[in-house]
Amino acid sequence: MEMLIAIDALDDLIHGSPAVPLTDSVRLDEDVLRAAVGRVRSEATTLFGAEGDRDGSIGQLLGALEELDELVATAKPVPLASQVRVNKERVYDQLDCVRQALPTAIKERRSGGGAPPPWSAVLDEVDALDAQMKAFERSLVPWMKIDAQVLRNASARVRISATQNLAPPDGPNDPITDLFAALDELDALVAGAAPTDRVRVSRSTPFVLVGRLREAVLEAGASA
Repeated sequence: MEMLIAIDALDDLIHGSPAVPLTDSVRLDEDVLRAAVGRVRSEATTLFGAEGDRDGSIGQLLGALEELDELVATAKPVPLASQVRVNKERVYDQLDCVRQALPTAIKERRSGGGAPPPWSAVLDEVDALDAQMKAFERSLVPWMKIDAQVLRNASARVRISATQNLAPPDGPNDPITDLFAALDELDALVAGAAPTDRVRVSRSTPFVLVGRLREAVLEAGASA
């Protein structure tokens, strides 16, 4: 789903940008930031229209996008550079709001309202896994140390929720097949490690796999 790809691209951009010492901010090229936020906005417009319904989850999603627009508009310039400073935690908060609202917003678009679809529970567990991985991340090094048991537990919760709330995989090209493959790759990161071990892995790897999980769940939900 292009909307989710755009969200993850903005998340990756913020993750990969240099930190401003002693702050929660990162610095990055202003045009690159505007383009990344604009891509998310464009995909939201494609899904929900230029204005969208201001009630329910669609309204929550559009409100979070407006907050992102405001963060870009008020970003402080870096002296003698084409870069700006932006508070990464505030960006993450709004991206989390967009991710949380997206499943129900899609449901509202398709059916005119109703309770959150069952597959949104799987996304909740994926978001929890993402938060666990971010807790281990350190922005100044290209690797991270993951608590083996924390990853196993978070991965297991996603797997259980997917089994309970999604249809069984239907062939190698089914997005649910890729979801379970991504979970297997996550588990392989800490294969053989004791519960108390902290395993060193590439900084980007867990987040690439989390992105695959999100995309697979939304693709499966959109076709349900």
